[in-house]
Amino acid sequence: TSRRGSRTVIDAIYFNMAKMVQTMILGLLVMYLWMIMGVAVLKPQQDDGVCVNMFQCFISYLTQAIRENGVSDMLTGPEFPTNIVDAFIGDQTIILRLIWDISYQVLFLYILLAIITGIVIDAFGGLRDEREAAEDNLKQNCFVCNLDRFTLDQHGIGFDKHVRLEHNPRWYLFFLLYVKQKTPALLTSQERFVFAQVWPTHGKRSYKWLPRETTASLVLDSEEDGNLQLRVQGVEAKLEGVQASLDQLNSTLR
Repeated sequence: TSRRGSRTVIDAIYFNMAKMVQTMILGLLVMYLWMIMGVAVLKPQQDDGVCVNMFQCFISYLTQAIRENGVSDMLTGPEFPTNIVDAFIGDQTIILRLIWDISYQVLFLYILLAIITGIVIDAFGGLRDEREAAEDNLKQNCFVCNLDRFTLDQHGIGFDKHVRLEHNPRWYLFFLLYVKQKTPALLTSQERFVFAQVWPTHGKRSYKWLPRETTASLVLDSEEDGNLQLRVQGVEAKLEGVQASLDQLNSTLR
């Protein structure tokens, strides 16, 4: 169960890998943009030793801003103003710092990460839909010949009986294993034909030996019509014979 759960998680990530990569690239661009804004506007408040050059600054933002509390960890501790005038002027410019910090929190930590989470959840839903579609297809169509349930129920021996007795996938698997392990010199002509189709010496393997949309018990409408016509003709012939016998008997009595 744990292995199946792990495989499901891996499949969910791989299912929308392209979207996740695009979202991560967008996140890196947002990070780089906020880094430039922070260096340009809030350079005096940057911590010492974290932005010597652009590369070091980007790595510092990438490692600390995501793991900690956002880009505010890249700056020194704020000095809160005592009046509204000091909030807009001076060295601290607390309003710019507040807008820069909160906008990063909303855009990156909330929206972008929520988008990535939504992509993963959507992938789980897509995998579930695919699995349900495959299971529904197996319930409505024969895995071997691809005939649908309605056709087999109306013109055959019934879908469930057909899958169990005529085209049981396990029997075909056992047959292939039997042919694969059997000594080539002992193969019959039919077994040799299937072996050459499934394991060819040259070229691609072929599955034309499998029945496609046909089975021995399937009676088509045309065949039913033909059989019905033959039965009607037989009944008419018998009636004509009876009528002739009655006419002969009537003439004898006279």
